[in-house]
Amino acid sequence: MSLLYRAMWESKADDSAATIQACRNAFDRWAKETGEGKSRNYEVRDELTDLDNALEATCTDSGSDGQLWKTTGRFRVVDGTLSALVENSFEGDDVTVRISVGRPRVIADLLTATGGGRLGGSALLDEVSELDAAQVSVLVDFLKKTDRRLPAIVFTEPPPNDDSGLDWKRLAARVATRSMGTAQVFTLGNAAVTEFRRQLGDMAAWGGAIRTYVPARVVEGSHMHRFLPWKYVVARPAGATVDGLVSFVTQQSTRRRVLPALTGPEWDSASGSDLGAANAELQQQIDSYEDENLSLTEDYEEATRELSLAQAHLERLQKVLAEHGHAGLYWGAQHAESTDEAPDMVDAISEAVLAAQMYLADDLTVPESCKRDLKKLDSHMNSAAWGNTAWRGLRALAAFVRDRRDGFAGDFWAWCLKGRPGGWPASPKKLSMREGETVVNNKKFRTCRTFDIDPAVDRSGRLYMEPHLKIAEGGGNLAPRIYFYDDTAGTTGKVHIGFVGPHYLIPNTKT
Repeated sequence: MSLLYRAMWESKADDSAATIQACRNAFDRWAKETGEGKSRNYEVRDELTDLDNALEATCTDSGSDGQLWKTTGRFRVVDGTLSALVENSFEGDDVTVRISVGRPRVIADLLTATGGGRLGGSALLDEVSELDAAQVSVLVDFLKKTDRRLPAIVFTEPPPNDDSGLDWKRLAARVATRSMGTAQVFTLGNAAVTEFRRQLGDMAAWGGAIRTYVPARVVEGSHMHRFLPWKYVVARPAGATVDGLVSFVTQQSTRRRVLPALTGPEWDSASGSDLGAANAELQQQIDSYEDENLSLTEDYEEATRELSLAQAHLERLQKVLAEHGHAGLYWGAQHAESTDEAPDMVDAISEAVLAAQMYLADDLTVPESCKRDLKKLDSHMNSAAWGNTAWRGLRALAAFVRDRRDGFAGDFWAWCLKGRPGGWPASPKKLSMREGETVVNNKKFRTCRTFDIDPAVDRSGRLYMEPHLKIAEGGGNLAPRIYFYDDTAGTTGKVHIGFVGPHYLIPNTKT
């Protein structure tokens, strides 16, 4: 099964037996109240070998579509401290199914029953923390704590001239509810935002932006703490923003180590055959990570080479500008002069697509239908790297369109070979202009590569596409792909994006 959510906490337990019973009562009540009309199996183990004051509860829901949802809770009191764990897992036959992740409802009851809890230096909150200017220093100190274990999602009040009608506080409340147990959510009004920015500088958030501070150092220039500008928030459905934020923090939660009191052979009731299957799955994961590591090493070497060439180019450009008395132009173009310009970087693939829709519309057609399972990509540990690589690829396609208008005669591969500024590697590892014969001649594979297209290109509104950017080779079946159609010589004079999403949705003989 795929682990989607993991919440852990510790709290004071003066009466061990009463605390464990309170956890059981909360789990029992939730399992029975929410289980009506479902095919549910509920099991409780409160007599565990060699463990005193311990409890494990498992609730499994199965559907006629083959989907399995499993919620597991583990609780144990040792030396007056309760250790608690709640996990949510999913299994299904259809890998393309879209699922919505978030906290099981039992989390709120358990936190109430145990008097709240903490994970390291982070408290598990069950609602939004609304801070004023005088309380900002507490938030800043919290963000800088070395023992902070949970992400902090900070929502800021939109600018005064905002007319979007989007209720930013309600948006924050929805995220807080869905992410309960895996993140802390804060809201800052304009006065608090001013103080927040005074204390954190460019690492703050402002003007309606939402920033997710992962449990890592908050230092100038760090791109780990994801920044979502307000213009991106209002440009997409509120549900998509909530899903993206929740997916990111819940995916992070699954990579935390289980508290020591809640793991070990005493908790393991698996049979030998189950252990064998688990070991086989772990070995498969190890093999996948080794392949990904090799691919990332190759990508790093290629990126280092490209960076060296780009730096040499910039040095020559600076020298030429200085010789002609225009040295100031070089430094003046270092950063975007206004928010109306395309961003230099993005934090996720969904933001890359949104930026393309907002800033590259004269050259690219990027329909909403091209976006597929981006939540899974945005919540991956490589989301920022994938997002910026996708943004580079989309900008390269737009630059190609502009050069075609200016008289360039070749296709995108030929353009990439020229090494133009803002180009894309002309390498089979990063770009494919044709699919293999086995794909072309297979009806199922062709159907997967038939996407929505502007009716001005094809009256049917659908078109088979082969050219695609390989955003990553590592990442297994999640490795992102961008499929496109070159109509620069056609009626629209643009490149049309047909698909942006994970590799598993575009299968071939190898997958």
